[in-house]
Amino acid sequence: MPLMELYLNTPDMAPLPGWMTRRAFENVKKDYERITGYEPTPLYSLKNLAKELGLGGIYIKDESRRFGLNAFKALGTLNAVRQAAGSSLSARKLIAATDGNFGRAVAWAAKREGMEAIIFMSSGTKPERAEALRKMGMTTVILTGKNYDETIHMAHEYALKEGGLLVQDTELPGFENIARSVAVGYSVMPAEALEQMADENVVPTHVFAQAGVGSMAGGVLGYLATAMEKQPVFGVVETWEVPCVMESAKKGEKVIIDALPHTSMYGLNCGEPNPQTLPILTSHASAFLRCKDEVTFEGMRRLARPLGDDPAMVSGECGAVTLGALIRLMTDDSFRAEREKLGLNENAQVLLFSTEGDTDPEHYQQIISE
Repeated sequence: MPLMELYLNTPDMAPLPGWMTRRAFENVKKDYERITGYEPTPLYSLKNLAKELGLGGIYIKDESRRFGLNAFKALGTLNAVRQAAGSSLSARKLIAATDGNFGRAVAWAAKREGMEAIIFMSSGTKPERAEALRKMGMTTVILTGKNYDETIHMAHEYALKEGGLLVQDTELPGFENIARSVAVGYSVMPAEALEQMADENVVPTHVFAQAGVGSMAGGVLGYLATAMEKQPVFGVVETWEVPCVMESAKKGEKVIIDALPHTSMYGLNCGEPNPQTLPILTSHASAFLRCKDEVTFEGMRRLARPLGDDPAMVSGECGAVTLGALIRLMTDDSFRAEREKLGLNENAQVLLFSTEGDTDPEHYQQIISE
């Protein structure tokens, strides 16, 4: 059985939604630059791996350094809270559903803004992730025993009934602007990356991004479409079990996959795509990939034990899947025709995002020691 499936899409390059503009992206970047504790996360060049794979370059952004949270999610959550506060936010309670990283970022944003956080956690959540949230102060954790998508709807019902601001990265009635602000907040990652690559006189020709509900991938792709003269070839990477964005692209309509966690990539175990960013991905992305756990494990091990003097990185299950997918794409001869169509050759400069560090330290050590 294959470890990865690739679907090639023909982008129609439809206009971006009205809320996704160059000004919105510029404003959020300027806002973060004024925040105490903000600094760009590192961008590393894997030149030896690129040479071995027959690529011009591989650049990977280490989001484990973001605000000390070991993951990128704070870029979206804090922007959403700050935008809501700018609209005369009266609620002093933040509510969210999570598998781990997103809830931690919401709890961090709540603590930073002097608010209370109530975090709903789905089945499959590691006990240590729930305990880490409880230790953040003024945070209540509710274990639902449901899958991620059901947990989102439980959090939504709670917010409507009890009051408070639901901070979620997908569209939900009454909180639509929140999901938009989250997606726009994620654009800080590619904005930093383009500046860092420009310092080396390099422009990305290919970008691969992870997708759970697709808000991060949509925010990244939307930014690139507005900021670059020529949009890079864009690939969306999902889990094998719940590739809801890929299936939506194939069928030309939103597809919901009802599934419980069966993957180590807990943060990507989302069966219902964000309808706000889905059209961006299906209209602008050229490739959709679904990967089994073995693919991300390969990426984790390669980053932990790099080739030559390439820098070593700690990248978790969700963070390393794009690199694992790229390695698989470049080394599996069954993808030769697709590589050629995508232009993945010695001229390609590939940008990736390691979206988390070792958020499950015990499992991380188990994987990289194999």
